[in-house]
Amino acid sequence: MKRFTFEPAPPAGKLTREQTQAAYNRHLLSKGAYAGGDWEKMGHIYAENATYHDAFYGWLHGRKAITEWLHDSMIGLEEWSYPVQWVVIDEGRVVVHWLNRLPGKRPDGSYYEFPGMSAITFNDDAQIIRQVDIYDGIETLETVFEAKLGPVGRALRGFVAWLGPKMRELTRAFYQAFQKKTP
Repeated sequence: MKRFTFEPAPPAGKLTREQTQAAYNRHLLSKGAYAGGDWEKMGHIYAENATYHDAFYGWLHGRKAITEWLHDSMIGLEEWSYPVQWVVIDEGRVVVHWLNRLPGKRPDGSYYEFPGMSAITFNDDAQIIRQVDIYDGIETLETVFEAKLGPVGRALRGFVAWLGPKMRELTRAFYQAFQKKTP
């Protein structure tokens, strides 16, 4: 796996909106494979030459690599759910906004969850040729720490929330200090 580098998006397949909706519905149904660990079933919704980008893992190339990654990365997350918030479907392309929802609830009754989005491109055979998942890695860690460590996790989340803007400003100042000046 390699970190993010620009890879031009492949063209979408020549699917109607209805065919794209049906392909996306198969994608949603295949997610039921998470609980049973049927990674081959999940993997077969991807084309042999598919690419997949995950915020933590970077680019994956090919159905075999995606299937192996699904198996390895989803261990321990079997009780998570992924409620869909909204979907936009075009001819051969889907954009979906979803939540990563951990088991359990906070003391105030709200869920331990954080948002994500996927941009999915289907080929002519209604298989996924490219999927790019976007979510905030820091928010992911904060939510997991909070869910698993209770009061300590909530305190850690508060500290990271305070630290985040400070680190952003420090990074900006560092960048500006070393920026090449143009005459």
